[in-house]
Amino acid sequence: MSFERNMICVLIVCVSAVQFAQGLRINMTMFSNCQDVKLPYDEMPVSLETVRFDRDADGVCDTLHAEYEVRQTSDDVEWELIITTYQCAQQTDKICLDNPKEYIEPMHCDRFHSDDSGPWFFIANSMTNGDRCGRFTGRYNLDAAVMKIKYLEQYIAMGKGTYRVRMLFHIPGTNLDTLNVRGCCEMDFDVID
Repeated sequence: MSFERNMICVLIVCVSAVQFAQGLRINMTMFSNCQDVKLPYDEMPVSLETVRFDRDADGVCDTLHAEYEVRQTSDDVEWELIITTYQCAQQTDKICLDNPKEYIEPMHCDRFHSDDSGPWFFIANSMTNGDRCGRFTGRYNLDAAVMKIKYLEQYIAMGKGTYRVRMLFHIPGTNLDTLNVRGCCEMDFDVID
């Protein structure tokens, strides 16, 4: 009987956690090129040029529109994505750099556009024109990029608070001292009721 009671308790806790997470929303406060990644070359091969946020009647933003530029092309559609997450208590007065965690994801153009289990899909799903894999130079759009909690659950223990996520795309097996970074973006957001 004790085993059954324990299983019921576990089930109740799991259902409560899912219901709690479903009631949470993301409020994006910043999306830009990485500000603190210093590289020995002048320009990133791929970078954000403009960003515009859509806000609802409460001033909450989970959707943005942006333009990005591909300055240098590459036929290599395999790279590594270094995701760094930061998690802080709810705040508005400083940048969240507490509790850093780093994840390295092997990435390929096909996975980038088909795997919705990570924050990269927020970008990939909103690419509406161009090659979408960085094989042609030009200026392209991110239309109605929506950040969903499900893109972050694997990397962040979700709960109310302030977060930063950095995504650095680079060629595998190299370091930042060589011309290997394709692009780097970061976003700040609050998770709210």
